[in-house]
This record gives sequence, C-alpha cells and structure tokens, in this order.
Amino acid sequence: IMTYDEHNPRTSPGATASVNWTEATIRYALKHRVAPSKMILGIAGYGWDWDTTADKALYSSYALLMDQKTKYKAKVQWNSRSQTPHFRYVDKNHHSHEVWFENSNSLRFKLNLVEKYNLRGIGIWRLGLEDPKYWTTIPEKIKVKKNE
Repeated sequence: IMTYDEHNPRTSPGATASVNWTEATIRYALKHRVAPSKMILGIAGYGWDWDTTADKALYSSYALLMDQKTKYKAKVQWNSRSQTPHFRYVDKNHHSHEVWFENSNSLRFKLNLVEKYNLRGIGIWRLGLEDPKYWTTIPEKIKVKKNE
C-alpha cells in the first residue's frame, strides 16, 4: 500500500508520511480485509521542497535536500507529531522554502508499524533517493525470513 505523499504539490507543506496517517492507512486496508501477510508498506525515500513564495513544490532526493540544508545553513527540526524531519530556508532569490523529508529516524517509526501489524514487508519509492542510513536501519528492524 502506498503510504507516502500525504503532503505533495497539491497540498500545503507537511510530512511526506506522518506516522499517524501511515497507521490509519494500514488500518483502513485491514478493515477492508487485506491480509497483513499480503501487505507491503510503501515507504518514501525522498522529500518535498516547497517554495512557499512561488507556491510550488519540488520532489527531491535526500542527498539534494541535505545539500540545500548545508548551502543555506538550515537547521533540521523534528516534528514529534508526524515523527518526521523538516527544515526551512531562504534561497538566493529571497524565496522562502519549507522542506519535509524522510530519513533513517522517521523510517524507524514506519518499520515499527510493519512489526506491530505483522505486515509482509516494505517497498521503497524510489531506490537511490533515500537516506543512505536506510540500509543499516532496515536490517536492525526487519528480520529476513528464510524460504520466502
């Protein structure tokens, strides 16, 4: 199930996938009789950079967002409600930006849901965009089952 793009270019800035929204999506699927053993949780490996001055959003990789954070000396903050990171900056054209993304820390909360609901596993949209630390976080949280 696709549990990303809760906030996107058609919405106001916000979490790519808050933990509560992700869990509500899982519960919806379970309520409609999707077996947990058949459910693969779709997880984002990217973020959105909203140019709030120009009223547009750009889809971006974790690496590119971290470059923007460094370039504009932004400070990453943690939103405890959504369990996701975000930051703000003003670019060279004096446009204000609000950035929400996924990282290995926010991934942990989604992986906890995989365990809580005994889901089949995860799928990541789109490989190559994610925080490189995903690859150490995933095996810490999800055990690979033999003969599958």
